[in-house]
Amino acid sequence: MSFRAPCVAALLSLGACAPLTAQAPLFMLADQASPAPLREGVWMQTDPACTPETAQRGADGCTRIEVAGGPDGGWLYTMRSTDESGVTEENAWRFVITSAVETERGEEYAPLYVAEYVAIDEPDQPFYAVVAPVGPMPASEVRMVAMIDCDDALREGPIPGVEEVGDKAFERLCIAGSRQAVREAARRAAIENLSVLLGQERARFV
Repeated sequence: MSFRAPCVAALLSLGACAPLTAQAPLFMLADQASPAPLREGVWMQTDPACTPETAQRGADGCTRIEVAGGPDGGWLYTMRSTDESGVTEENAWRFVITSAVETERGEEYAPLYVAEYVAIDEPDQPFYAVVAPVGPMPASEVRMVAMIDCDDALREGPIPGVEEVGDKAFERLCIAGSRQAVREAARRAAIENLSVLLGQERARFV
């Protein structure tokens, strides 16, 4: 799976191709949010064409995603799609989800989360998503910015610990050097995408 695979998924879910990344994963299992903010199971990335009936058939507009706890305590995100020839392609990522808020919250759920995810076959190249739970917790619905974009993160000015660089595979990259920098980028991205998160169906996962 190339680095562009997450970028394709991000384009489907509001993101762009000037992503926030890091030289290596910054978050450890010890940083994982507790209690777990997501329900395990089959989720659906929705758009107006996706209804309960079309979802059962796996029709266009309904992207089925399996979210499950991994054997090491992290999370697994598996997306399957079938082309017109009936060939099914599977893409899988491992992710750690943690609060986007710096302050310790004890056993309370956070209002906003950041997910650090890596492709299973490219474990040293992390990307970052903003996850906003909706409704009762642990969430069975979220709104998500699937890839934090440089423009969103840096629109209000530089973030200490984030360096913007050119890149051959992407338009450009923002390299985060700390967990604090990632959290600040996530909060800025959430603000920049509020209207989209609240109004665009393909940001919605149920």
